[in-house]
Amino acid sequence: TTDGLAIRARLAWLNAQDPSGWPDVSDAALLDRLPDWVDMGSAKRPGDIAAGKGLLHLLDWQQRSAIDELAPASLDVPGGSPRTVDYSSGRPVWSVRLQHLFGLDTHPLLGPNRTPVTIELLTPANRPAQTTNDLPGFWRGSYAAVRSDLRGRYPKHAWPEDPLAP
Repeated sequence: TTDGLAIRARLAWLNAQDPSGWPDVSDAALLDRLPDWVDMGSAKRPGDIAAGKGLLHLLDWQQRSAIDELAPASLDVPGGSPRTVDYSSGRPVWSVRLQHLFGLDTHPLLGPNRTPVTIELLTPANRPAQTTNDLPGFWRGSYAAVRSDLRGRYPKHAWPEDPLAP
């Protein structure tokens, strides 16, 4: 399932960050530990196997409590709406409409190494406008050029000169 792939990607990213602290979820490792994470007894047909949630059986209680803090499935934008974080590329990527980040002057950091999330800044049409690993630097740097371009393409949207002002 998609949920299972997302859990596996989160665990793979955590394992890359801290191999001694997080289980290996490579194909070979999962095949070696199949009975630890797949309950074959309850499956009557292949579609009954819920692999995503089963992967959580590879975690001890400390890891289960830490996964959502270190590698959350989503992050809230100012105003509280959660947006999914995608780990499938081997790094956390957060795709968010640029306007939803107005007022945010800190860059999200994840994992045991406090890795900056790659933020894919989207237009109002959900198309990539720019990517950054330094949101405060973006606001103070290239935002002016992006704002100029987007104001022309999306004139009905507000593009404040100071994106950090309340």
